[in-house]
Amino acid sequence: MTSMPDLVALLYRADWKQLSLSARITWKYDHALDRELRLRAESGFVRRWRAAGNFLRIPDVNEPGYGLHPECRVLLAPGGRYRVQAGADAAVTGISDGGARWKIDAGMATRRPTGGPDDAFRGMITPRWLLAWYDLEITGSSEVSGRPAHQLAARPRAVTTRFSNGTYLMLDRVEVLVDAELGIIVRSEQIFAGQTLELAQLHDLVIDPPLAADPAMFALPPGVTAASDTFEPPQGRGWQAAAAAAGLAASAMGFAARHAPHRVPQATPGDAEVAMPAASAGPVAGADREPISDDLVNLLHRTGLPPQAFTADLHQWTDEGAAIDAIAAMRHAMPQPLEGIFGPDALWDALDKRWQENGSQHKTARLRVAMPGKYRIDYLTGDWNRRNKTVACDGEHTRKLFDDHVAVGPARRLRKPVIADLVDPAWLLSKWRLSAAGEASVAGRPGFRIVAEPSTGIVRAGGISALEVIVDAELGVVLRQTDFAGGRPVMRSELRNLTAVGSSDSPGDFGLDAVAGQRVVTDSGGLLGGRNLAAPVQATKIAAALAAGGAIAVTGWLDKHRARRSTGTHK
Repeated sequence: MTSMPDLVALLYRADWKQLSLSARITWKYDHALDRELRLRAESGFVRRWRAAGNFLRIPDVNEPGYGLHPECRVLLAPGGRYRVQAGADAAVTGISDGGARWKIDAGMATRRPTGGPDDAFRGMITPRWLLAWYDLEITGSSEVSGRPAHQLAARPRAVTTRFSNGTYLMLDRVEVLVDAELGIIVRSEQIFAGQTLELAQLHDLVIDPPLAADPAMFALPPGVTAASDTFEPPQGRGWQAAAAAAGLAASAMGFAARHAPHRVPQATPGDAEVAMPAASAGPVAGADREPISDDLVNLLHRTGLPPQAFTADLHQWTDEGAAIDAIAAMRHAMPQPLEGIFGPDALWDALDKRWQENGSQHKTARLRVAMPGKYRIDYLTGDWNRRNKTVACDGEHTRKLFDDHVAVGPARRLRKPVIADLVDPAWLLSKWRLSAAGEASVAGRPGFRIVAEPSTGIVRAGGISALEVIVDAELGVVLRQTDFAGGRPVMRSELRNLTAVGSSDSPGDFGLDAVAGQRVVTDSGGLLGGRNLAAPVQATKIAAALAAGGAIAVTGWLDKHRARRSTGTHK
């Protein structure tokens, strides 16, 4: 049986653009269970928002076109060429000559962005999602189409980062068979609530099939009409309602940005580190970079390391002017109709004027982490844009400390943006092109410098063009991360005074008790669940939040629901 480090490297090195194969792929999918998964993943806030109108409605399982064909045939050739045939008549539904990618439906070919494989088989032949979002266990060996395969059990990791897949953490586990030579997934069974959500499998796998040498197999079939490259948004009442809501929300945001009292976040008195350190001048030059090693891949995955257990001081700098530039870059990279849903140019001009004046902001916090499930975050200095001073989870309850009360709710995963990114760097192993840039140290701790560039485009990376990450050589956590937009540092997060602690610390180390004069209230979750506001006040603030975030939220929904569901939801 192979070792875990070798298996992790095999999954990371799997390169679909070098494959030459043919196979038949079958799916069995429980659409009713899928609806249950999506509904359970929603917060109460989103559920109420969706119930108020049909533009966030989850499709009914009986709607035409919902789901995938139960079977398709795939032909792959080196250079990223592929041909997909699906349906009862085995019609060509997807094709690529290594450059242009086309989706074919009813004799019409629509050009798709270059880059990845077709949705029909992406989750099977690009297996890095297993490394990014799951802890892996080798459970045995098997054979598929006469080829040896490794049998794995994959369970969601304890930390949810800002780049995580939306519903991956809801699954119980994924049972996987991986081809022992190619590293691709040949069988995947997703388990949710003790039931099979999806079962996908490759059959009749043939390596180097003769048809792969024929260029005609990867050209548009005769009689197929190539549509314009212009993106056409979804039609119908749902889309119209979404566009109208986003437009109104963006207009409200623009008015507020132009006319609200100007407030520049104030620096903490005596803070000698207000400015972002000059060391974050830009990503490491290409001449100083080399391919990432197998050892570094395993360090990012934290292969063989114990659960994270440490204390540290967190320092974070944000250049608000660079942040608005990153959003603008993402906005302009989107197809025109979706760019427009972000709102009028006047909105962004107003935000740009205000944010550019704010400059660099510095804030600090104290972290205590004992995975899985225990953490405490004390927000110390700077504008964290939150009213609670501390959030602590002891594995059974999550408590939030406010000025006059403590909100108590069920245990929740560590999913604080940026903070979670530092605790578990495995997310870098999916959707990012990684290169090593030598050794480095942060606050006296040795580590390895990695440069990451988005492999899925600037839009999906949130406007970020590159990351510079330094990973602790011993603990496998991120000591420093700098996000860049067009060569300009947007955010830098850094851990100092990092000290490993025992993972079996008493629950009191992660507790949070009310003191004299403080009330204890129930935290129901959601946007304002722990604020202890009267119902009318909560309703008013939720409406304001909808106005402020409607445009971006609707755009994310459109991106999520436009494509058909593909094999393996973790891409």
